[in-house]
Order: sequence, then structure tokens, then C-alpha cells
Amino acid sequence: MPTKEELRGLDDKDLEKIVIEHHKKRIGKLIKQIKRERENVINNSSRPQAETRREIEEKPRNAVDMDKLLIEKMKKRQQREVEQMLATLLAVDAMQRDAEYRAQMEEERRQQIEAERRRKAEEQHKRHLQRIQEMEMEEKRKLAEEAEFRRQQFEKEKQALQRQKELHEKKLKEMALAEKKRQERAEQNRQYIQQIEEERQRKIEEQQRKIEKSELKRLETLRKEQERLQKEHEAQLLKRTQQIEAAKQNEIRLLEQKRKEAEEREKKRDEQHKEYLKRKEKENQAYKLMLEQKIRRNAETRIKIAEEETRRKVASATTDEEINQRIKQMLEYREKRAEDARLGRSDAAIASQKKQERIKKQHDQMMKTLKEQHESREEHYTQVMRDKEKDRQKSIIIRKLKEEEKVETAKRLERQRQKRMDELKNKFEQNMAHVEKIQEERRSVHAERMNLLSQLDKQKQDMQSNFNSLRVSGRTDMRQIKKLADLYDIDLNVIEMKAESRYPSRARTALSSARRSQSVNSRRSMF
Repeated sequence: MPTKEELRGLDDKDLEKIVIEHHKKRIGKLIKQIKRERENVINNSSRPQAETRREIEEKPRNAVDMDKLLIEKMKKRQQREVEQMLATLLAVDAMQRDAEYRAQMEEERRQQIEAERRRKAEEQHKRHLQRIQEMEMEEKRKLAEEAEFRRQQFEKEKQALQRQKELHEKKLKEMALAEKKRQERAEQNRQYIQQIEEERQRKIEEQQRKIEKSELKRLETLRKEQERLQKEHEAQLLKRTQQIEAAKQNEIRLLEQKRKEAEEREKKRDEQHKEYLKRKEKENQAYKLMLEQKIRRNAETRIKIAEEETRRKVASATTDEEINQRIKQMLEYREKRAEDARLGRSDAAIASQKKQERIKKQHDQMMKTLKEQHESREEHYTQVMRDKEKDRQKSIIIRKLKEEEKVETAKRLERQRQKRMDELKNKFEQNMAHVEKIQEERRSVHAERMNLLSQLDKQKQDMQSNFNSLRVSGRTDMRQIKKLADLYDIDLNVIEMKAESRYPSRARTALSSARRSQSVNSRRSMF
């Protein structure tokens, strides 16, 4: 918004109103744009950003959880295998002790029915051996199947790890390639932006030069136009002056011509008047002569009448003096009219004088009208020039305001673009940092998993060797079994109950006796 000093420098209410209206509209547009940008920022910051971050976090988290779940499954599978091995070991132990118990019972009964029992014992022993062989074969088959299953599982896990490793390496390569492409794109974008900025600066400078050139051209055109208008004005003024002078000369000529014509007419009238006077004089003389004759006749007649009346009447009201007085008045009246005609105080002279006065008055009125028209045209021309100058100033101010608005809009758009670029850069860096963190966590989980796998394999091998040694020796070390059960968090009582359920009385007696003997031997070894 311009300051009061800047508005005061315009010296025109219309221009001041145009500037204020332009800035009000511009402020209104900026307020609407700020509100719209604020709503976009609120919407983008509240919902999509959280969803995007949650999606970014969920994918690596799911992979980490899958790794952890796989580790837990492997632990549970290892626990089940150990539990199965312990159950098998206890079952074999129970079975061996049961076999020993049965052999002892058979030995006692054999003494009673030796001949009969020998055959049955041999058959039973054969069946027992066959059953043991079948059980061993079944156990070997199961062990082979389990070993094959574990080998296949190990191969699958190895292949999965290899695929995961390859996928990880591929992702790392893709990420490196993407980072390289991103840097190349960033460099291209920077060069492109720099090129655009240089092109924009060049266009702005070129546009500024064009504006300056057009402004100089416009000023030169305006100066030439003003000079042309000034020359036209001077020419028109000179022409009007010449026209006025010519009109004056023409008027003077016309007046002179009219004066001459009037003089000629006056001369003609004088001549006519003189002729008229001569004719009138002749007529007057003739009339006077006729009148004198008439007067004489009348006088004679009146005298005769008077004489007759005198003779007829004694007392007459008319005397000779009265008659002479009346004749004298008549003669004076005739002389006065003749004098007026001679001095131009006749009706025709008075009408001619009035006509001259009327013509002069019309001429004065026409000159006054011409002067008023000239002044009106001068005033109209001045007003038109003033309006043109005012319109030119308005167009200059409007163009200047539009140019300022374009520059401010370009700066604002540049700031918004830079802000968006910074936000995208920060967001990308945050996402990359988060991805690096998740990748690091996955690597640590993967290392833990590999370490756990190696430990589990080692424990399997140790347990298998112990199991084989126990099977070869035919003795059950309860301390070793208890140690394995505690190591894998296995409830040994449940396994014992399962084994006892298979061999209810004799197995329980054998196991309890084995435990008692183990405890006694352990105490003896301690002492």
C-alpha cells in the first residue's frame, strides 16, 4: 500500500483512487491466496503426511517384524525338536527300563517254567528285538526324514537368506543408482532452474529494454505529437487569426462597400431628394401658385361669400384677421414640412438610419459570437489536451502498478517454489534417515538372526551328539536332560507324564528309581 506522501505526490483524486483500488484488489487477492495456502498446508500437514510417514514406517517395520517372527518360529521349532528328542529319550529310557523289568520278571518266572518260558522268551525276545529293530528303523526313518526336512528347511532358509541378501544388495544398488540419478536430476534441475533463472533475467532485462525503448519511443512520439499538435494549434491559431483578420477585413470591406453603397444610396437619395425637392419645389410653387390662386379664389369667394354673408347677416363671426391668421398657419405648416424634407428628417431618412443602426448591431453581435466561439474552442482544446494528459498518466500508473504486481508475483512464486523445494528436500532427507534407521535395525535383526541360527545349529549338533552318545551308552543322564529342558524352557514334568502314560506303572517305578539313583549318585559325587 503506498504511503500518504506517495499518494499526495499524484495531485489527482482519480489517479489516487485508481492506485488505492488497485492495491486493495491486490491485497484481497493476496489474502485469499494466503488462506488457500494455509488450508493446503493444514491439510497436507495433518492427514497425508501422517499417512505417508505411517506407510513408510509400516513397510520396514513389517519386514523387521517378519524377521523377528521368523526368529521366534525358529526358536519354537528348535524347542519342539528338543522337546521331541527329550520325549524320545525318556520314552526309550522308559522302554529300556521296562524291558529290563520284564526281563527280570521273565527270569524269575523262567525258573519255574524254564522249558516252556525259554521258547516263549526267545520268541518274545525275537519279537522284542524285531520291534526294537522296527522302532530303531522307524526312529532312523523319522530321524532321516527330520534330517531331510531340516536340511530342506535349512536349504530353503539359506536360499531365502541368499535371496534376501541378493534383494538387499539389489536394493542397495538400486538405492545407490536412485541416489545417483537423484543427484543427476538435482544437478539437472539446478542447471535447468539456473538456466530458467538466467532466461528469466534475460527476458526481464530484454523486456525492461523493450519497455525503456518503447517508453523512449512513446515519449519521442508524444513529443513529436505535441510538437505536431503545437504546430497544428499554431497553424490553426494563425489560420483562425488570419480568418478573423480576413473576416475583419472582409467585414471592413463589406462595411466599406456597404458604406459606399450607403453613400451612393445616400447620394442617390440626396439626388432623388434634391430632385424631389426640386420637384417638390416646383410642385410647391405650382401648389403655392395654385394655392395662392385658390386662396385668391377662395378669398375672393369668401369675400364674395362674406360680402354676401355680410350682406345677408349683419353680425358675422369671421373677420379678415382670423382668415389671415389661418392662412398664415397653413403656410407655416407647409414651410416646416418642406424644411424637414430638405434636412433629411423625412420618414425615408429615419428608416435608413434605423437600418444602418440595425446592421451595425448585427455586426457587433456576430463579432461577439465569433469571439465566444473562439474562446469556447480554445477552452475545449485545452480540456481535451488536459484529459489526454490525464489518461496518459493513468495508463502509465496502471502499467507501472501491473509491472510491480508482476515482479512481486514472480518473487512470491519464486519464494514459494524455493520453500517447496526446501520442504521436499527436508522431507526426502528425513525419509532417507528413517529408511537408513530401519535398514540398520533390519541389519541388526538379520545379524541377530544369523547368530541365533548358528547358535541353534551348534546346539542341535551338540544335542544330537549327546543324544547319540546316550543312545549308545544306554544310560540316561537326568542332569543333562534337566539342563536341556531348562535351556529351552521345556516343562520336563509334562514329558515325563507323557512317557509314564505310555508305560503306566513300571515306567513310573523305573523313572523314580532312576531319579533316586541319580540324586544319590550326585550327592555321593559332591561328598
